[in-house]
Amino acid sequence: MSSTRTPMAASPSNPRARTRSRPSLRLLPALALGLLALAAPRAAAEVWVVGPPGPGVDFAQIGQAVSAAAEGDVILVRSGTYAGFTVNAKSLTIIEDTDAEAYVEHTVLVRALSAGQVVVLRGLTIQPPPPNQVALHVQACDGTVWLESCDLAGSPGGSGGHLGTTGQPGDGLLVTDSDDVVLVRCSVSGGIQGNYPDHSGGAALIAEGSRLTAFQGTFVGEDGGYHDSYAGDGGSGAVLSASELFAVDCGFTGGDGGSSEEDYDFFCDCYFCGSAGSGGDGVRADGGSVWLLGGSTVPGFGGIVFDEGGGCAPGANGQALRLLGGAQLHEFPGATPRSLRVTSPLREGGAGQLVVLGAPGEAVLLVATFAPGYFLEPAYEAPLLTPPPFLFLGYAGNVAPNGALLLPRPARRPRRPAALPAGPRQPGRRRAAHQRHPPAAARRRALSGRAARATWRRHPDSNRG
Repeated sequence: MSSTRTPMAASPSNPRARTRSRPSLRLLPALALGLLALAAPRAAAEVWVVGPPGPGVDFAQIGQAVSAAAEGDVILVRSGTYAGFTVNAKSLTIIEDTDAEAYVEHTVLVRALSAGQVVVLRGLTIQPPPPNQVALHVQACDGTVWLESCDLAGSPGGSGGHLGTTGQPGDGLLVTDSDDVVLVRCSVSGGIQGNYPDHSGGAALIAEGSRLTAFQGTFVGEDGGYHDSYAGDGGSGAVLSASELFAVDCGFTGGDGGSSEEDYDFFCDCYFCGSAGSGGDGVRADGGSVWLLGGSTVPGFGGIVFDEGGGCAPGANGQALRLLGGAQLHEFPGATPRSLRVTSPLREGGAGQLVVLGAPGEAVLLVATFAPGYFLEPAYEAPLLTPPPFLFLGYAGNVAPNGALLLPRPARRPRRPAALPAGPRQPGRRRAAHQRHPPAAARRRALSGRAARATWRRHPDSNRG
């Protein structure tokens, strides 16, 4: 009762044929992910540190840092447990520090981003307390919300009463009316049932009127709860309403329905069959479109009914893909999912590496952009998140026979001018990193001076006049 999907093949407009003399130059679809991490931070971005009280720590809570931060600032989160927070109409990067474990115990809300604004959440584990709370809600955002290596889990169910709703478990991620939500290597799950086991399991992802792109993520709906009369349904891996989802090498799994049993009724002095829960769907889409490149969609099983005679019907199984309301499915079996990883966070002068995974022999071209966005070009096999115009950085090499291309970045000593004055310190804010370096005008003057002093010599073999 399960379905596993094979990787997507190249589209007819992008044949995979190669010749010995000309290697394939298709851009790896996930390439934009890491290059954004290298290119996007603003030179003037302030870095705020959140953690337990100690040297170098600015705030004890993420929410305090969000309130103090300016547009485009970076918030570095050390190990600890933190309250939920809201990012409202502000570009921010909120990233877990190296080797840290940052936990957020309440719902996180990102809302009202304008076009061109970007919020990045990386490495956070978010699970609110019961009941009925979503881990992360992205609401009414025209800009980009970028989630990377995050673990999102809906709240467990509470004690909301028999067949009640106030005690239901929460969903992992809720996206409403948002244009560009990106998930990279995230784990998303619905909340488990609480004290009343007739509650349904939470869904991993719910999207309404939104567009999402997911790379190498897992989306798991939770199982429904047991009850002797009315068992709970399993949650779905993804529930989409008038939305677009492009998933690359992701797994969507529905939860199993809760079990029930044959129950005795004192009024009629008879036995009747309890109602078992239905299994959740791998992906359920009502309108909109679903694009799947590799990965899997697995439905949940219906619950069973424990009875002596064996005459009670089990719950209905879920479906791997349930398409309703004219929803469109796009699949291309046979393609190779590709991915990219970049060391993050990478401190100034520190060593890091960029790893590209793809089909052996494929060439890797590097591009970069200072503003992420959704860009779907039919010639490629997945969306680029570096919309044009982008900066072409060059040819990086070919994927090795083991399916990987490693591009190390050695540690470098920061270059600081010895005679540069420190400059004034802004009240209430630490000096920005760019104030320790020459201003752009000074750098341009220095470069123009060196260029004026240089002499051009024609190579002896040159035919140029």
